[in-house]
Amino acid sequence: MSSGWFDYRFPAAPEFFVGRDLQRSQLSAFIQEVKNRKTTSRGVLVLGKSGIGKSSLALKARQELREQKIVFVPIDSRLCDDVSFLFDSVNELLFELRQIPELTNDLEHIQVRGLDSLIDTLTDIHNAIDKHDYLAVLFFDQFEKVFEYPEVTKAIRTLFLGVNERGLSVLLGFAWKSDLWSLAEGFPHYERDDIIRESFALKRIREFGPEEASEILKQLEIQWGSKLNVQLRRQITAFCRGLPWLLKKVCAHVLEQKENGISESELIETNLKLQDLFEADLGGLDDEDRSLLKAIAPLLPATLQRISESFEISNIDQSLHRFINNRILVKITEDVGGSLANIKYDAYSDIFREFLITGNVPLGDAYYFYAYPRAALKFFERVRERGTLSIEQEKEETGKQTASIYNLSRDLRSVGLIDVRNKVFSVTDEVAELEQDEVFPFLQNQLKQNRLVSATLAELNERGSIPLARVADLLQELFPSVQEFKVATREHYSKTTASWLHYARLAFYDRKGKKSLHKVDNEEVFESVVERGTPSLKGFRLPMCFRNAVIECLETIAAAEGRISFEDLVNNLSKSRQSIEKALSDSLNLDFVYQDEPTTLYCLTPIGQAFVESSEENKRGLFHQQCSKLDVFNQRSSPL
Repeated sequence: MSSGWFDYRFPAAPEFFVGRDLQRSQLSAFIQEVKNRKTTSRGVLVLGKSGIGKSSLALKARQELREQKIVFVPIDSRLCDDVSFLFDSVNELLFELRQIPELTNDLEHIQVRGLDSLIDTLTDIHNAIDKHDYLAVLFFDQFEKVFEYPEVTKAIRTLFLGVNERGLSVLLGFAWKSDLWSLAEGFPHYERDDIIRESFALKRIREFGPEEASEILKQLEIQWGSKLNVQLRRQITAFCRGLPWLLKKVCAHVLEQKENGISESELIETNLKLQDLFEADLGGLDDEDRSLLKAIAPLLPATLQRISESFEISNIDQSLHRFINNRILVKITEDVGGSLANIKYDAYSDIFREFLITGNVPLGDAYYFYAYPRAALKFFERVRERGTLSIEQEKEETGKQTASIYNLSRDLRSVGLIDVRNKVFSVTDEVAELEQDEVFPFLQNQLKQNRLVSATLAELNERGSIPLARVADLLQELFPSVQEFKVATREHYSKTTASWLHYARLAFYDRKGKKSLHKVDNEEVFESVVERGTPSLKGFRLPMCFRNAVIECLETIAAAEGRISFEDLVNNLSKSRQSIEKALSDSLNLDFVYQDEPTTLYCLTPIGQAFVESSEENKRGLFHQQCSKLDVFNQRSSPL
């Protein structure tokens, strides 16, 4: 178990446990029902995604239930290799029960003899402890590992059903990862289903809410020595997405950065990236150790003997100890019977192990949008044009405050467009290598890796449209810390999210009508995007005006026999020069108009002439046709 508040490698020790009041109350109430013979079920089920705190809950239950004469024995199912795991588990239960003085004599003669007699052994245990009003819980943690061994799964299921049938004072508990069912492929699912059907299921363990996250951050502030900056606090909670292990890991990272002389403002500058944190875990390893670690990752959890048999490397145990010292691997068993070969090793989390195997983090980016895209991308263009832009330069030229500049740049850092070091902004290395027309597809791809964006698009694909309020709901579901924000703040973040999706042409945001998001597909390019265009920004070419303004401009040129000067166009339309410039810009890009170089007159192209002479229905078809030639609308190069 953990040795401190921010020891993310192990389940939380009871003194560092936070929250889960509902599950603790449910477990206590169910066990009392068993003791009072009010239920025939003898199983309890705990489900939740990887790293959500199932093992920590088991350790807390072990401590709390002891006062109620309940002996709760967690078993790490990663130790399972064959059916002997079940014998060892029952022996561990016997050992724990024998530590209770009033039970020692009654349990002294009981032994584990064989697989077929395990139910009789548990019956003997029941007879010994029931008369003293004790109840035992054999709790199989990380039970998904057992699913890899069908004969063990079958044996445990048979034993469990026997315990139920006899109504013993022995419970079997099961905890497994609800997000890792792929590990269980190949085993008979009816065995899993029997366990589920006959067990009392606690409410699924979810991500930390605001209160639980605040408790951990309060401990961070104690060790930090002062209150955290509000921006840093929000940055941490949003990044950690309610995952306890990740919150602890980030808190440990923040404290480590402080010890290295990094200030709060510098921490705010540098966006947290899970990939970077995992890379930092490997920072103290040389190339040889990195290669070895990535090679053994698919075997984990594994004993030293199995690892040694797989790799012909001398002193491999020394390498494993280095990995433990670097907080990369953990030992899940100690020296057994003086044989180091039986020590079992594992990565400190399933997600980190997946990172070692694939090189990718199996979690989507987690952030919401602070600013609207237009202002943020204007800032990006300034940075891109200059190469570097310091905060002092931006403050001097725009009059903005430092906090405003960081807010403006935060979204750009999240989507991978810019970096900031020592208060100087620059484009990321990846973006620096892109051509101008490659930046927009890059932005689209980055956005789709965001969990909030992908969840929103998934709903749009299914339903066609969703109200803006649904985006606010998704914010709360994906970022539990958002629940503590005011309604107006959540509405702001849902609007900024919708605006980024609209800007990137991933969805159409109806701002003025029903305040809703709509799916954009091939048939809707004209209706959803072109007719309701957005002012353009350099590097992100979008329509600059409404379709009707373009039509009015083209009809005026046609009335002047297909050729007109800019000044005559201004006089004929009675519009501002800026509005006419926008209409001409769109007409030029849609290839409806060209500018004659010798005369500088604006002239209709053949397609432009055909457009003016067409019926309303044909105008729509021609507009769609010309839009589809532009990269931003091209169905073959973008999702639109």
